[in-house]
Amino acid sequence: MCAIGSILIAASLIDKGFSPGADLVFLIASPATNTITLSFVQAKLGRKSFYLYVTSIIVIAILLGLLFNFLWFTLGSNPQLIKGGAQTLPFSFKLISGIILFGVIILSFFEKECLFYNY
Repeated sequence: MCAIGSILIAASLIDKGFSPGADLVFLIASPATNTITLSFVQAKLGRKSFYLYVTSIIVIAILLGLLFNFLWFTLGSNPQLIKGGAQTLPFSFKLISGIILFGVIILSFFEKECLFYNY
């Protein structure tokens, strides 16, 4: 799983009752152990490095998850810190931002064309 996709799933897992430490383990381990990354590490660095890579991800993710849970529950858990307030931006702000972004993208195409013609 990619890093961006794991953030969305992690937020859903927190809403479903996962502990913050388990969620942190998921956020650390899932992008680091996707198939492409694992096959690249094994192909380019060898089998010994591959096993060291996977073992270190597992150990570090679990230790950090346990530490995070310990700190979270020791310092007093506040679910509002990890759950969003479910507030969204106003439609007018999103519309204006989208129009500005579209304008910047269109201008960048024209600037690149001009740069290519100068060379």
